[in-house]
Amino acid sequence: MTLHFIENINNSNARNDSVSLSVEARYRYNAIYTLVHEFGHRMWYKQLSSAQREAYDKHFYSGSTILSLEDREDMFQALVKAEFRSIREAIRYLKNPKLKEIFAPYWKELRGNYFDLQSMAKSHARGEKFVYNNFVHPRSTRWILDIDRKPLSVSDYGQTHVREDYAETFAHYVLGLRIVHPQILERFNLAL
Repeated sequence: MTLHFIENINNSNARNDSVSLSVEARYRYNAIYTLVHEFGHRMWYKQLSSAQREAYDKHFYSGSTILSLEDREDMFQALVKAEFRSIREAIRYLKNPKLKEIFAPYWKELRGNYFDLQSMAKSHARGEKFVYNNFVHPRSTRWILDIDRKPLSVSDYGQTHVREDYAETFAHYVLGLRIVHPQILERFNLAL
C-alpha cells in the first residue's frame, strides 16, 4: 500500500490500493484517525463483497430514526426530575445511559427551533401538554427534527454518505472509540 500526499482525494485511490491525504488538510480529529478512516475506504472497496456493501447500504438508509418514543419519554422525564434547571443536571436522571451523548445534540436542535428550559418549566407547571407532546411525539406533528431525518452514524461526517459512514465507523472500531448506538454496531457487523 502506498501513501501519497496530494490535494485531491477520491475513491478510486482506495480501489487502487493507495491512500491520498492532503498535507494542508485540517483533520477532523488527528492524522492517525484520518489515516485509519482512509483504510476504512480501502476495506469497503477491497474486502467487502457487493452483497455486504448492499446490505450495509440498505441498513444505513433504513435506520434513520435515532430516538424511539421511549427514549424521548426518558429524556423528558429527566428534564422534569431536574426541574428544567439544566440539561447537564437532567442527564444524571436518564434511565437509558446510551442517551447521554444523544440528549445534548437533540436538545440543542430543540432549543434552536422551539424551546427554552424556562418556558418548558412554566408550561409543565401549568399542566399543559403542548411541550410534552411536541418533545416526545415530534413525528406526529410538524415538529419533526433534522436529527431524526438524518441517517444514524457515529459522526456528522458519517451521515453524509454510506461510504463515509463505513469509514467513520471503521475508524471508531479500530481505534477503540465508543460506538454508542446498537444500530450502528449491528450495521457494522453486517459487513464483518
